Amino acid sequence: MATVIEADAWLAHEQARPGQAEMMHHIISALQAGGHHLAAAPTGIGKTAAALAGTLNHCRNSSTEPATIMFLTGRQSQHRIVVETVRAINQRLKEGQRKVSLVDLIGQSNMCVQSFAGEHPALFSRLCNGMRAKKACRPWLASAPSMTDHILSHPLHVKELVEAARVHEESGRSCQVCPWKAAREAAKQADIIVCDYNHLFIDSIREATLEAMGLVLSNLVVIIDEAHNLPQRIRRGLERRLSPEMVRNAAYELEEFIDVQSNIAGDPDGGDGHHWALEVLKDLRKRIAALFKELHAKVAAVEVKKNERKATEMRLHPADLMNIVNTSIKQINKAGVQSRLGHSEPSGKMLKRDILQFAELLKEVSIEVEDTDEDSDNELACTRLAAMFEVLQQWSEDAALVLRFDTGGQSGSLTTHLLDAGVVCGPILEQVRGSVMMSGTLHPPTMYSDLLAVPAQRKTIHSYESPFLAEKRPVVIANDVTTKWNERGEENTARIRSHIEALIACSPGHVAVFAPSYAQLTEYIGNHRWRIARVIFEDSSWSKQRADNLLDELADERMLGRRVLIAGVFGGRLSEGIDYHDNLLSAVACI
Repeated sequence: MATVIEADAWLAHEQARPGQAEMMHHIISALQAGGHHLAAAPTGIGKTAAALAGTLNHCRNSSTEPATIMFLTGRQSQHRIVVETVRAINQRLKEGQRKVSLVDLIGQSNMCVQSFAGEHPALFSRLCNGMRAKKACRPWLASAPSMTDHILSHPLHVKELVEAARVHEESGRSCQVCPWKAAREAAKQADIIVCDYNHLFIDSIREATLEAMGLVLSNLVVIIDEAHNLPQRIRRGLERRLSPEMVRNAAYELEEFIDVQSNIAGDPDGGDGHHWALEVLKDLRKRIAALFKELHAKVAAVEVKKNERKATEMRLHPADLMNIVNTSIKQINKAGVQSRLGHSEPSGKMLKRDILQFAELLKEVSIEVEDTDEDSDNELACTRLAAMFEVLQQWSEDAALVLRFDTGGQSGSLTTHLLDAGVVCGPILEQVRGSVMMSGTLHPPTMYSDLLAVPAQRKTIHSYESPFLAEKRPVVIANDVTTKWNERGEENTARIRSHIEALIACSPGHVAVFAPSYAQLTEYIGNHRWRIARVIFEDSSWSKQRADNLLDELADERMLGRRVLIAGVFGGRLSEGIDYHDNLLSAVACI
């Protein structure tokens, strides 16, 4: 058990909790063997501290090339916990020991110091790229080596990092710098990088992130927090949508972009590559319209039995859509592009552009989007089409990706769905030096091991006991109520409410209640006068930031002596992956 004693030096507190020392020992053993440890660790065991202690022990004592710890989490509230844990570790290190350095990263738009920082990510990206291309973003252009030193010497939560960059001084002069750029530059030398799952499990983001930081997968030790969420997050990362209106709008956008570029560059031809892409879109629009007409007819022709709902969707093989796009590309490659000056490209020989080049040309499109535009997301159709084509190119021959046609909406839509997260996760885990996957709800861990395709010969799995005595966490089950549809009614709802009222009456602080759906949340919690100061309802539009801000609200209300009833849903923002620290909740009711 010598490794555990060594690892204690990297703990954020004096003594390991029950189960914590065991978890640290398992992590160190797994990483020493170049493996992956899956930890089903209940709330209260101190898994964040254990994971950091075990991985730091391995990385500092390894005889091989130093590794970088990448702590992945889907919650910004968890970022703060990691930062505070590292600060506590540094306070306990012996004199002469090198402090642990950390960089906290979130999305670029949320770290920006420019006035357009709050815009939709797609619009922000265009504005940001435009300013950088024109060399008009002074924070981006600023050189501030002392900012890097400051980040590495003081573990900062991302909000602190942004504020430090906003008021930074270099050599006694005010020098506002780009926090996102400064963080990525500092990350090259950091022991720990805290970021979202997407930085590793979305191909385009991973490639850009690792290249900018000068990192490679083989030198990463990965900690995946709330790992039970990872399969769904990976699947959602490859979800793309296409409709006839999107293809039409993309053609309009590209045409406008060509006009603008022609005026700027003084070239009436506006760029042969973009002209080629426009011709492809025009041809593709006709083919997509014909495809959707055929799909609507097929769905309408499906026979349904009595009392069954009429079919509204069907499966399409991704390769079928890929073939249609490639047919349009080949057609325009063969025909060439007739320019506005009367000549065609190329001169007498066939073009060889492909779907990825088509996607790259679409991603270059940048136009102003009015606030009244029908696309409330402010994301260009060209951008979304490019994303769809990149997914098709990579996954159209893989059985893990399916394409679903849905008749809903104006003309219907085609959506990609990844069925197996392991085809994305497995190859990454094969390349990294090791990993720790942990969650309080990683049950059964063997199932998640299979879902994420964790390398079979390199994995260890363990479930840890809760450190809380059963009598200290009483659980009461009401057997006189139900959510079964045919037994619901006014009397049942009244009984559910009476149980919640009793819980509120017996609890000294805030109470949370969770229901299976937003509809049931409204049915059971809404339209009722609760004997409590305030009720906060979660809804499906809540962002991660809104959920994180709730913790500050609860702390403020407690200081004022006011109690709050929080109403959320299972699987929502408030039911998992959020740390109600300092006993912010006194009780929880699960319907």
